[in-house]
Amino acid sequence: MKLLSTILLLALLISCSTEKEETQQQPETKIEKTATGIDSFEIAMDSIEAEIDTVKEVISSEQKSPVLADHNRKSISELWNTYKKAKSAVNKALDDNNIELIVSNLALAGECAQKLGRMDIAAWQFNNIGYYSIQEFKLRTGYDQRLQKLATMPPGDAKMGYQKATKDLFSREYSLLEKAGKYLVRAQIIDDELEPGRRTNTIQDNLDYVEWIKDFTGAAGSN
Repeated sequence: MKLLSTILLLALLISCSTEKEETQQQPETKIEKTATGIDSFEIAMDSIEAEIDTVKEVISSEQKSPVLADHNRKSISELWNTYKKAKSAVNKALDDNNIELIVSNLALAGECAQKLGRMDIAAWQFNNIGYYSIQEFKLRTGYDQRLQKLATMPPGDAKMGYQKATKDLFSREYSLLEKAGKYLVRAQIIDDELEPGRRTNTIQDNLDYVEWIKDFTGAAGSN
């Protein structure tokens, strides 16, 4: 009878321990499910798996130290909240066609994603700075129309004059691309550590465009 009581007591203790562990596996951390903008398709495929890894890290920290776990939960939640606010600000800036706010908030979103260990998201944010800067550059310079006209003009003084005027115009707006190029390089450095994909080609295409404008305007020789 004493042996049976001991066995029952041990079984009860094991049951309580299991329930406690399962309770600890319900983190309060808020996890970002999607991202807006041109990066949403690429991110959606792998976001859940990466977020599960983040939750596991939080659980591990909680088991080691309740105080550290509380700090980690707050830090992760704060970073995601900052990220979401920055992305929301980007959308408003796009509606207002405010390239300065677009760039600054995408940079902030990228920084938050890096700190959260979401390097794929970070690479997209820094790439998007290049993407939207290129769109703004084309808008300011009438890029497509000018190149189309240059391609159809017959050789002669008129074409040479128009080409020079085009170079001068591009040069005046090149600072926009120069700043964007630094973020594109940053995106590429991050992407080099990840699996190649659509993002890889997109970053390279944007870098190639910035480099082409640099060569066309002669900005490369002025540095």
